[in-house]
Amino acid sequence: MKAIATCFIWIFGCGIALADGPPDPKKEGSHSHLLNYSLVFEAGKGDKKAHFVATLTNVSDQKLKVMVNDKEFHATLHISSHGGQPYEAYNAKYRGLLLTSVWSDPVIKLEPKKSITWVVPLSTLRTLHDKEVTHESLQGCTVFSEINMAVVPSDGNYIASNARQKSNPLVISFPTRSDALHLKASEPVRWLVLTVSERMAQPEQELLEVPLEQALQPQAVA
Repeated sequence: MKAIATCFIWIFGCGIALADGPPDPKKEGSHSHLLNYSLVFEAGKGDKKAHFVATLTNVSDQKLKVMVNDKEFHATLHISSHGGQPYEAYNAKYRGLLLTSVWSDPVIKLEPKKSITWVVPLSTLRTLHDKEVTHESLQGCTVFSEINMAVVPSDGNYIASNARQKSNPLVISFPTRSDALHLKASEPVRWLVLTVSERMAQPEQELLEVPLEQALQPQAVA
């Protein structure tokens, strides 16, 4: 009887060990937790054009081989507004690839705690139907980004979406003309970029009191 109990414990322990084994690189999202993907919006100022900044960070303690283009922004921006039809926007070159080509992104090495940053000017963005993305079209919209990528294991057996990433959602807002009339003549009109949770928690009349520097800080994914 004791031998049977011992055997059962051994089998049960092996089952737990197998369940806690390494994630399967052939399953979508199995390695997403090894990376963090964030999105912020920076308004135009002077000669500096309005743009998004997307950042991918290796949050693990190991060097990763990642299939991702670290030079070009091969990601999707999902844009929606109250009562409006959601739509997607892409870097114009990436949109062209999606419509006409079959390709593979390069495999790069990403050290622990290191990041890849893409600066994405609004002027480079196009919708699926080739419309421009402007300041005005983003007013009051919720924006988040998704990027398809993979962590490449040593045996090379994986799928291209095993580390798929989704950024934090942002609500992009700027003062209306009537709001601006209440600002001091010396105070510049400030754009606000808030997370969805911050926007819902903040009364409308307090929106102009949020410092731009605070609003543009990268937000952690909930």
